[in-house]
Amino acid sequence: MKPLFITRFSLSSKSAIGVQTRRFMMPFPDARHLYWEQRDLRRIDQRSRSIEKLLVSRLSMLRRPGVLTRLGRLARMTHWSGSDPSSRIQARLTASAKDTSVVYLAPIGADDASRMRRIVELIRRPFVVHLWDSLDVEPALNADLSWLLAHADKVYGLTGTLMAASGRDDAEPLLFSRARADVRATPPRPGQPLRIATMGDLVSYQDGLAVLVDACARLQARGHAVELLYIGPNGAWRRLSKPLREPLVRTGFLSSDQRRDEVLASCHLGFMPGPLAAPEDDLRSRFSVPSRVLDFMAVGLPVVGTVHPRSATYAMADDFGITAGLRRTAAELVEVVDGLRDPDAWTEAAARSRAGFARLETMDPVAQLARDLNALGK
Repeated sequence: MKPLFITRFSLSSKSAIGVQTRRFMMPFPDARHLYWEQRDLRRIDQRSRSIEKLLVSRLSMLRRPGVLTRLGRLARMTHWSGSDPSSRIQARLTASAKDTSVVYLAPIGADDASRMRRIVELIRRPFVVHLWDSLDVEPALNADLSWLLAHADKVYGLTGTLMAASGRDDAEPLLFSRARADVRATPPRPGQPLRIATMGDLVSYQDGLAVLVDACARLQARGHAVELLYIGPNGAWRRLSKPLREPLVRTGFLSSDQRRDEVLASCHLGFMPGPLAAPEDDLRSRFSVPSRVLDFMAVGLPVVGTVHPRSATYAMADDFGITAGLRRTAAELVEVVDGLRDPDAWTEAAARSRAGFARLETMDPVAQLARDLNALGK
């Protein structure tokens, strides 16, 4: 009997959920994984299979509501009609139930919840729900997500707000994780440009990035050399507005964990671009925690950022003890960044990052989930 992991995304290193799901699967060499959005042309893991046709899984324009999506369904370009899988996929799911012990679900939106409900109704096995995020719906206001949360054998939340929103008094925290880094950042040397690292999805956090760009212009006006480094796909960089992308020095996507850590360790600060909006106005602010904070802490980078003080991101940063560099305005960010040019202040901030990562290691979320899935699958 094998656990079955189901997420929207493939096990690609280009998505946080892809990376984290691969980590959660590590204790289970016989586990399987199903997904319907693919970030890479090649298969990352032989245990992982798509339950969507290739063109639709690769092209977001064929998944968004509209004429193209409707035409795709008529042309049978997809295995899905809303939340209903084709007869072929239903047969695959039903057959997989014979040796499935327990199912892990990670819905991050309403459409995910609808498909996942249909899948577990077909498979009829114990299942757990892990709330990583809720990008487009309040969990209590969506019928399918509410059904999953009510019927799950176990519910986890990445943040306290997600656990509360689940409506389950027995919801437990289950955090993200990563391996230790083999390299460590060092403080800026006299006369060296201050290098600030940004990573991953900046398109969703352009208001925070704009504050950073403004702050860096103010620092440069003071005569301080600053370099903004962006680690991520060039396609994501091109989606930024011109005033925000031009100041960024690009590395492109770094598929090697070792190379990513080496580049981060060559920087002096790690920047969190948000969420900046108030949580009552923005679901990302209410629920999201960008996982790039792990990479900053792992290499001992002091963390600065533009983060709302009532956001889920700020609350998690507070748990890790790394809120000292989080601000909301360019003027405030200038003073924080300028202060971290001092080697002693930088060393203290770097130590807080390393301590935050050490605290995460003691929690060992991979082992926590493995214990629970093994118990439910007996």
